[in-house]
Amino acid sequence: MASKRRGFGDDNDDKIKRIVMRIIDPVMEKKFNRMLRQCGGLYEISDIEQLINEGKMQSFVQGATWIVTQINEFPRRKVLEIVFVVGTMAEAIQALPQVYTFADKIGATLIMASNARDGWWTYAQPGWKKLGSIYAKEI
Repeated sequence: MASKRRGFGDDNDDKIKRIVMRIIDPVMEKKFNRMLRQCGGLYEISDIEQLINEGKMQSFVQGATWIVTQINEFPRRKVLEIVFVVGTMAEAIQALPQVYTFADKIGATLIMASNARDGWWTYAQPGWKKLGSIYAKEI
């Protein structure tokens, strides 16, 4: 399915660990690329890898599932945004405690899932609420 590459710092430092998930399953890579197109074509896999390596995005892995986040700072709140999830819903739900712990560590007061699949809502844990919808127009 996928392989992990860890890097940047040792286990004893306080730096944010960066894990880049390399998709080696052609079927999963095709699904991930389709998801990237459906999300407006803002990124390619190589862009995400680079942003993780630069510390601008974060990576959480559970089994064969990869969650990609980014930190957004607004005037009144720090938000951890779940930008992409590729893998199974069960493993994504299992990975959420990692995401919650990281959000708490960085002082985020809100977690948002910006590109959630429509069916995700049926799996949402208590505390999640719908804040709105995203609309886009090509110009």
